[in-house]
Amino acid sequence: MILISAFLAFTVLVAILAELSARWCLARARYYVWPPSYQCDNELLPSAFTGMQGTSRFSINRDGERGDEPPAPEARAFRILAAGGSTTECYFLDQSDTWPAQLQSELNKSDWGRNAGVSGVYVSNIGRSGVDSTGVLTILEHIIPQHPRLDAVILMTGAGEILAWLRQGADSQAELPRANNETLFTFSPGRKYSWWPLRTTALANCWRHWRPRFLRSIELRSNVGKSLTRLRRLRQNAKNIRKEVPSTAPLMSRYAKNLEAAIRSCQRRGIRVIVMPQPWLDVSLITSAKQSCLWNGSVGYAHSTDPTDYYDAGLMSQLMAEIYQQTAHTAESCGATVIPVQHLLQPMAECFYDDVHFTPFGAAIVGRSLAAEIAKALGQ
Repeated sequence: MILISAFLAFTVLVAILAELSARWCLARARYYVWPPSYQCDNELLPSAFTGMQGTSRFSINRDGERGDEPPAPEARAFRILAAGGSTTECYFLDQSDTWPAQLQSELNKSDWGRNAGVSGVYVSNIGRSGVDSTGVLTILEHIIPQHPRLDAVILMTGAGEILAWLRQGADSQAELPRANNETLFTFSPGRKYSWWPLRTTALANCWRHWRPRFLRSIELRSNVGKSLTRLRRLRQNAKNIRKEVPSTAPLMSRYAKNLEAAIRSCQRRGIRVIVMPQPWLDVSLITSAKQSCLWNGSVGYAHSTDPTDYYDAGLMSQLMAEIYQQTAHTAESCGATVIPVQHLLQPMAECFYDDVHFTPFGAAIVGRSLAAEIAKALGQ
């Protein structure tokens, strides 16, 4: 009995020491937007998407960013970081179909790199679904210092701001919810841990951190996009469609302040900033049948509740046009390079599978257009 008690006490002591050691290590770790080396194959539900079917690969490199493995620090590569929300993340698109990957491919196929004296172009993607300009600013402030060198940052923001505001009932006086590090980063030094349940311990976090890297496993998800079918049905069955919002001035002022802070933060580090105002599906240019793919604009969070009130699709297009102009104006006033692509996304119905997210066809247009304009802007 004494031996059993001693063994149990020793086991508990080892577990406590291991947990404390894990917390000490994680407190000194890097910020990771995604688990390093994470791989996932998404089997898409064909009925949920336009122009998309089969399996899409979502692949994260060792830095916790979507993209190829980064070049060696001494390599003469031109390094670009793409930041924004879900339209930058491109979660449902295959790795090679995302616009950051298309941009990298187009620039590497052109003569620009050779003329610029670089060995190649590398584009990594730290887009994160559901974040607004505050979240993008926070991610940039933590991720950029971890890069030994960055030549350019591409920002695409705007949709997250509008949709978060509408979820709150378009209350101009309310503060938008502030994303914390635990929602912005998969791993971050300031994360809080507990002793129970086990999944909230530092040891469990270490396992989630290192498992993809050591096991090289690929997660397989089936029927991906099923949630979009539910979200679209909620919008179609809405009991009340709101067609007015109060003044957007406070929202636009707050957004412009955050966007300027993000641009200035990069510029202070000598990084060139390229801003792409957020494109959107303009409902005035599509058929009523295509409008059935829309699902955003709820009052309340549709992913976890069943909202009954939604905002009019035409009104949402007007708000997207307004923040599109605000983005361009703020970026220009900061001396950033502005590359608008909204007018190039034609036919529009084939470029989006919902309100703002690109199909592979739309992402390819964005990638090619960005590559051509970046080559011009950087002096081909």
